[in-house]
Amino acid sequence: PATANGLVVEGRYVDDAFGIAFRLPDGAKAEARRPDGTIGFDLLRAEIPEDGWTLTLRAYETGADGDWPEYLPLEGGVECDVDGRPALRFEKKSGGEAGKATIRWLVRSRGTVFEFKFGDVTDAELESLAVLMESVDFDR
Repeated sequence: PATANGLVVEGRYVDDAFGIAFRLPDGAKAEARRPDGTIGFDLLRAEIPEDGWTLTLRAYETGADGDWPEYLPLEGGVECDVDGRPALRFEKKSGGEAGKATIRWLVRSRGTVFEFKFGDVTDAELESLAVLMESVDFDR
């Protein structure tokens, strides 16, 4: 993938190299990351202390044919789109705290698969996630 140069500026995550930007929830404590060179690249980690959920943004190269990489588990994903790009949404309820879930979106754009992974999400916070995902802009 491209060399990440992500920044958190005025409540938005912006990465011109990957061509992605989105609004973070109010009160988010966010840290733009530098790729660590493993299979996926950490671009952002954020915690929303008021609501108690977390966000990790990772980037992966698409498969050779521009499709989903074979090493990403896709079973159970629901097809959707994010900013007009093909996407899959996954939801997994945890066995621990009642009502907590991990929700993932995989989105393909320009030879990259972005994984938005939200942890410790309750049903009451689903609207906040929807607002964040609606703010995603790949047309930078």
